[in-house]
Amino acid sequence: MLAKKSGNGEHWIDSEEKYAIPIRNTACPCCGKNEMQQEVIDFYTFLFRFADKEDLYITSGYRCPRHNKIIGGAKDSAHVKGTALDIATTDKLTRLYAAAEMASKLFPGGTGIGFYPKGHGNIVHIDRRIISARWIKLEKYQNFTMQFKKEYLK
Repeated sequence: MLAKKSGNGEHWIDSEEKYAIPIRNTACPCCGKNEMQQEVIDFYTFLFRFADKEDLYITSGYRCPRHNKIIGGAKDSAHVKGTALDIATTDKLTRLYAAAEMASKLFPGGTGIGFYPKGHGNIVHIDRRIISARWIKLEKYQNFTMQFKKEYLK
């Protein structure tokens, strides 16, 4: 276990007690329920340690079924199962994506990593699943996407 809840229950604290991740950032925004799975928090803690900590922000963690439906989330969303996080960065997405790829090799089982460039707010989606998957949200970033695929999805 890389992270555990703090004594007051307000943060995830990494095992070295250097980083505190606010639990509210992983809770459902409409009801406050938080059913994040430990392995996803550990995965994020790994990213937090090795990517630029100042530039990582959890934008979505656990979602209750009602909230997931309201925002148009996937019907079988990993967020509803507590196995997904969306992470925004003000830095280069490629660095965060590369860190997620590196982390996925250190954790057993499958990992989903989605790449959403600027039009979506510079977000990388990570989730735990049985079979690994990678995707990129195309839209108006076709040229950028093709270059990214050449460099990172070999």
